[in-house]
Amino acid sequence: MNQAESHGFDFVVVGGGLAGLCAAIAAARSGLETALIQDRPVLGGNSSSEVRVSPGSPGLHVPWAMEGGIIQELILEDRWRNHGRFWSGYMNSIWDLILYEWATREERLSLVLNTSIRHVSLHEDCRIAAVSGFQLGSERALRFEAPLFCDATGDGTVAFLAGARYRYGREAAFEFGEPGAPEVSDSEVLPSSVLMRARQLDRPVPFRPPPWAAEYPDEEILFSRSHYDPENDMYLWLEIGSPFDTLADNEAIRDDLLKHVLGVWDHIKNHCTHKEQAVNWALEWVGMVVGKRESRRIEGDYWLQEQDVTGAARFHDTVAYGAWFVDHHNPRGILAQPGEHWIAEDDLRQVMVKPYGIPYRCLYAKDVPNLFLAGRCISVTHMALGSVRLMPTLAVCGQAVGTAAKLCLTHGLLPREVGKNSIGALQQRLIRDGCFLPGVAVMDSADLACKATVTATSSALLRLEPDDGEQELQVGLAQLFPVSGNRIDTVWLKMRSERQEPVPLRLGLRSASNCWGLDSMQDLAIATALIPPHLGDMWLPFRLEAGVEPGRLYWVYVEAQPGVFWKDAAEIPIGCVAAWEVEFQREYFFYGKRRFARSLRLTPESCPFGPQNVTGAPGRPEAWTNAWVSDPADGLPQALTLEWPAPVCFNQAELLFDSNLNREYRYIEPQTAPPELVRDYAIQAWIDGAWHSLVQETGNRMRRRVHAFGGVAATRLRVVVQATNGDPSARICAVRVYAEE
Repeated sequence: MNQAESHGFDFVVVGGGLAGLCAAIAAARSGLETALIQDRPVLGGNSSSEVRVSPGSPGLHVPWAMEGGIIQELILEDRWRNHGRFWSGYMNSIWDLILYEWATREERLSLVLNTSIRHVSLHEDCRIAAVSGFQLGSERALRFEAPLFCDATGDGTVAFLAGARYRYGREAAFEFGEPGAPEVSDSEVLPSSVLMRARQLDRPVPFRPPPWAAEYPDEEILFSRSHYDPENDMYLWLEIGSPFDTLADNEAIRDDLLKHVLGVWDHIKNHCTHKEQAVNWALEWVGMVVGKRESRRIEGDYWLQEQDVTGAARFHDTVAYGAWFVDHHNPRGILAQPGEHWIAEDDLRQVMVKPYGIPYRCLYAKDVPNLFLAGRCISVTHMALGSVRLMPTLAVCGQAVGTAAKLCLTHGLLPREVGKNSIGALQQRLIRDGCFLPGVAVMDSADLACKATVTATSSALLRLEPDDGEQELQVGLAQLFPVSGNRIDTVWLKMRSERQEPVPLRLGLRSASNCWGLDSMQDLAIATALIPPHLGDMWLPFRLEAGVEPGRLYWVYVEAQPGVFWKDAAEIPIGCVAAWEVEFQREYFFYGKRRFARSLRLTPESCPFGPQNVTGAPGRPEAWTNAWVSDPADGLPQALTLEWPAPVCFNQAELLFDSNLNREYRYIEPQTAPPELVRDYAIQAWIDGAWHSLVQETGNRMRRRVHAFGGVAATRLRVVVQATNGDPSARICAVRVYAEE
């Protein structure tokens, strides 16, 4: 090997998956000279065009749970520029290029691709002094020195080379008291995948498998594995773990999976009972890089556990969150036989996971003092990893790490010391940067907007007007909604009945702690209405006469009554969600991919989208709507105005727009922006008796925008929304104003 070239940085991130990329961008934006080292030619890890697993979000199942921060920037930009679907098997090179662009446009970020780190040098106190490796193609030996490092390799390679303690396999149930863990610990891990992509042509395309392909002659052997729709089936079940070691046998796993991929395609084309649907389909792409789900997990100061995930845990040092269910595939993967579930702990999918906190203590190595952790090697148990492993979840962990690195170097701290001395500052910076931390209050004393009175040209009322859809009351159904006043006198539901006799329908009112918290089982009020036979669509009144607390969420439920139908609502207002009763749990549940709301009217009406929502709040629905929405009937432009009793000096305004955090990424249409996002707007200051323009922006497609300008002194600041990307209302989730030094 040639003499190594040495390069010095403030912060070195090894691993260019989404977690490492977000860590590096966050650090570079904060002012740190940062290196991002990746052992492949593209960024994105399992989401890259080499592997093509789409970054699935907890928001696919849990309402209002989409991530903010850097990861949402990346995905919104992809949806605007990419013609392809955001779907596993469909990730393409436009996504690769966007990730590359986001890295290379940061002035303080040095991107080093095709470089494998193979050696770690340590100081006497076990701190890392440098990491070294070899760059393919250039044949250069490279050494990177820094006071701080981050292992985002997935396999925990840097931590392993530094001598950090780690785990591999499943912990026994007794160790952490995890109900889903096995009785005895073992070396089983989540399996690895190779994906494929097919394309439909305008002519029949025969397929003859090579002699080494696996054989799948009938349906029984592909039990419970959807394979009837070559365009939409994601084939994530083309995976293998046991009996292989996902580290030592990585290449053997790929080779074996290729046999199964071609065998499955042979089945689809030549043996499947639905093979006629695949006559014109051709196999276009097969992954040659294994998508790995689990290997080493590095020990931090806390192991996140199954109970933290399923119990919506809150921590004093929460710096990220997750909300995916405990998703454990059978370790044998495609090798599992009929009678085995390919998803091993299938009952865990029935446990709704609400947003839970991920503590900072999981994001650094316990026994390597200057090493942060990001990606799937963070300090979580095998059970918890089933939820935490989603790429956007790990990306927000990465952003937390990159932000914490700045605090370390500013105050002369090691990673553990930030958790002890500066966790509040870290949390508030992450919230300001668009991240969501469940249960963490906004306490930004520098934000001048919190000292202003906020008014708007109009505000929307709560509207849950019906459309053509409906749900039969085979089970109990419910609807969550925000209430701005102190009373609910009457709830009106749009109903229909096919029953031949009159039937009573019982409605109950309960409170909710947040928009995922149908957790109050105590009725605040109950009303019963008699539904006439053969009732056509009609608004039915339920007289409650209930006193309520203004500015919080409530929900109504109606009990099962087969033959009676509750009409769906045409729109889903911010903070609203429909739920249904799960018989075996006897509780209401809204875990599912379909997003809808149910028709409802209130007397008196609720006005939960007022301008006061945009200051001192997290910028997304949680315990309240936390957004201003203008009256759609009034059209655009609309304006939001902040007013102070005396002139204040400021030079920066930060805006959070509504990107619809209830719409999962894959359902954003290609080459579009979410219609709710503000497109064209102006920021103006009231100076010397007139409005002066500070910012004029057109074509916006981002949720978070930061605008710096020359310092001004004014008593009023307003944001004028001139156009959106399609929605009739102006929508702003947060306004923050600063006098930056």
